[in-house]
Amino acid sequence: MLVCQPLPSLRRLSLTPLAGLASLRHLALEGPVMDLEALSAMTGLHSLTLRSVTMNDLSALTPITGLRALDLELGGTRDLGLLPALSELQYLQAWMVRGLSDLGPVADVQSLDELFLQVLPHVTELPALGRLTRLRRVHLQTMKGLQDLTPLLRAPALKELILLDMGHLQPAQIAPLAAHPTLQRATMYLGSIKRTAAAAAVLPLPDADLDVDRHRGFTAQ
Repeated sequence: MLVCQPLPSLRRLSLTPLAGLASLRHLALEGPVMDLEALSAMTGLHSLTLRSVTMNDLSALTPITGLRALDLELGGTRDLGLLPALSELQYLQAWMVRGLSDLGPVADVQSLDELFLQVLPHVTELPALGRLTRLRRVHLQTMKGLQDLTPLLRAPALKELILLDMGHLQPAQIAPLAAHPTLQRATMYLGSIKRTAAAAAVLPLPDADLDVDRHRGFTAQ
């Protein structure tokens, strides 16, 4: 795995020298960077982490047809419209992406196995999940704009659910999820021990796996 960070003496790191690394499998970039179009030549990537990197859209990534894991951290990439073009994508994480509000394109990433959303205050609704027949795990953390979790009921293969730092939710908003036919595990923290216990009472399931490095399992080859 290649990790690229700008040197203290440089304002922005150019990605042009990386364009020849077509066989590289794993790349983590920390901005600020420039010449993002060079990513288009890195067609062998299986996993990509972009931290403090802003793209106008995902057009630089669409030639990377084998990308399995995409992690967007910080930065301001708001337009996910081309996400469905990543037809092998299994793991998607978005954390503190400035201004991101529309997760609609996620609904068409039919290869997706896991969705991890954290600290996206402008997101007020989950994407339609009915077509995501491979989606097995959803992790929602500090998603204070979300009030309605019932779209999760339409995820046909969902097995694991994680709700952390979701103190704005009430157990009554969790209760409908007990009707999900495939949900097997759930880990929740709703801001207090009492409220969390009440949520566990309406959704009495074993704990889900909290392994923070789970995305590596999608990129082992």
